[in-house]
Amino acid sequence: MKSYKFSETIRPVIFGMNDALVSEVALVAGLSGAFLSSNIILLAGITEAAAGAISMSVGTYISSKSKVEYYEGEINEEKKNILLNAKLVRKEIEKIYKRKGFKGKALKNIVSIICSNKKHCLRELVEGDLGLVKKRFDKPKKEAVAMGVSYALSSMFPLIPFFFISSQGMLTQKLALILSLLITATVLFFAGVYKTKFTGRSWLKSGFEMVVIGLITSAIGYLIGSLISSI
Repeated sequence: MKSYKFSETIRPVIFGMNDALVSEVALVAGLSGAFLSSNIILLAGITEAAAGAISMSVGTYISSKSKVEYYEGEINEEKKNILLNAKLVRKEIEKIYKRKGFKGKALKNIVSIICSNKKHCLRELVEGDLGLVKKRFDKPKKEAVAMGVSYALSSMFPLIPFFFISSQGMLTQKLALILSLLITATVLFFAGVYKTKFTGRSWLKSGFEMVVIGLITSAIGYLIGSLISSI
């Protein structure tokens, strides 16, 4: 049984977390700006979390699967070339090894050795010519699950204050929104910081970048909600 590596799904996890937090906090801010009750905000938020998780998960699966199918199609084309067009394949292998610095007799020898083995020949064409490494292909099922779970769990953070604040007074609604923004900003910041473990970017810049995006989206959502409620 193959062990699970978090690095294999870091992209959908971070993307799902970021998208969920930004979408959810924008929704919460918009509904708060429209002066709706905590119960309505919770119901809308949970519904959005479920629908968003399913949508993002399915979208990720289809996207990743399509990409893998495209790569596999390219590999199958190379397999056909090996069987039907040996001269063209030999020229491609020569080009690959010329770029690596081989020439003269050494080049001829290594090309002959590689072309005498179809498996090695295919690997050189796929990795050297197409730049594809099969071990690095997307994993549709893993990425879809990672995306869905990340989105669903992350969507809950902006809703936390509304689970505990039951009063529908104006002051309480504002307090709930402020707490929601603080929680979301904190999670976004640490998500941005953690992302740098894999991207190599500045942790401070990455963290604040995600926070700023979330706050801008919240401000827009709140403004839209306020405008709609006044109509």
